[in-house]
Amino acid sequence: MNWLKHLFRHGPSSKTVADPNQDLVTTATHSVVLRLDPTKLDDPDLEVRWEIEKLLKNIQPALPFFDDGYGFARSSDAMFLTYATSDPQRFVDALIGICEREHVCGNRLGRAAMIGLAEEPELTDAGDGFDQFRIVYPAADRGKQLPD
Repeated sequence: MNWLKHLFRHGPSSKTVADPNQDLVTTATHSVVLRLDPTKLDDPDLEVRWEIEKLLKNIQPALPFFDDGYGFARSSDAMFLTYATSDPQRFVDALIGICEREHVCGNRLGRAAMIGLAEEPELTDAGDGFDQFRIVYPAADRGKQLPD
């Protein structure tokens, strides 16, 4: 799936990501947000945050990324898990695989998930939200703005 080149055309930012295979630090070029709707989960639990990260590291041990925090939507009960990566194509593909094929804390995430992607902003303010993120999953919503 080569959706990345159709969404962004600009350069990298200043955040860094450890490359687990080479013990190098590389520039994080993109932020990824996994938006989870708890009303579509069988067992909504904040622990999914840690389990998703463990799965990502087990499935793609050489994938450079870091957990960039989490938050909650202003206008719904959705939870946002944020990550930074220098390899957005592989990261998003791995995250989609988890959403579609894995059970996480008793949940199949696919029906509750939206994945948004944005070029790593130079500076962000706490109240900015996720306006710059474009949906890459589910495919039917690709290119739309990630909802709050």
